[in-house]
Amino acid sequence: MKTQQFFGRESYTLDSDKIHAKVTVNGGHITADFDLDEKTVNPFFIAPWWNEDCSTIANTCDYSLRGIFFCFPFGMSDEHGDIKRP
Repeated sequence: MKTQQFFGRESYTLDSDKIHAKVTVNGGHITADFDLDEKTVNPFFIAPWWNEDCSTIANTCDYSLRGIFFCFPFGMSDEHGDIKRP
């Protein structure tokens, strides 16, 4: 998967003919441009400090603050009995 700078943060890009999504490498924050034929919109917030010196917050969640957080569940659960344990 390719990455590129988007508002100053390295991001994975996912494109279709109508949606151009970006997910930051650091933090998993999602933003996207939507092609509505007559215009392109991005309804997601991008922190106003994206182009400022952020060296004091470079390894924090605030560094790449934008859009929504990719909330992917993690951990194990055998609620449905489908996890095979060794």
